[in-house]
Amino acid sequence: MTSKQFATIVAITFIVGIIWLVSDIIFNTKASIPDNPKLNTLLEPINPNFNPRILNLIGNEIPPQAPTMNRLPTPSVLPETQVPASTQEGTLKP
Repeated sequence: MTSKQFATIVAITFIVGIIWLVSDIIFNTKASIPDNPKLNTLLEPINPNFNPRILNLIGNEIPPQAPTMNRLPTPSVLPETQVPASTQEGTLKP
């Protein structure tokens, strides 16, 4: 096989590969997207403009609430409990 024949085979293989890749991208991409109107409405971009009337309605319905916090300090030491005299060491009777 001469270098001219080898170059021809490589060129044909390259062209066939490119055609195969492009046709695969074109036909599989179009076939894999479902044509569902509900899905299309979900894929539409969100409108960044807020409706001020709706925001005022929501603001009037929900009163602002201040966060509630427990203002009592947490004790760091637990108070001692008194031990009954019968359980103290040395006072137990057999």
